[in-house]
Amino acid sequence: MNARLFARLTEINQSVIRFRGLYSLWSSAHGISYNEMLVLYALREKGYCTQKSLCESYRLPPRP
Repeated sequence: MNARLFARLTEINQSVIRFRGLYSLWSSAHGISYNEMLVLYALREKGYCTQKSLCESYRLPPRP
C-alpha cells in the first residue's frame, strides 16, 4: 500500500474513532448504553428493523 493511501486511511480511522467516542459520551449523558443508542438511531432512520438486521448492521451481540 502506498504511503499516501495509508495516511488517508489512517485519517479516516481516527475520525471514526472520534465520532464513536462522541456518541458514547452522548449516550452516557442520556442514561443509555452505546448499543442502545445505536438501536434507537437505526429505528429512527429506518423505521422498522429486525433484531437480526440490527445485530448484523452494527455488529451488536444478539440478546437471548
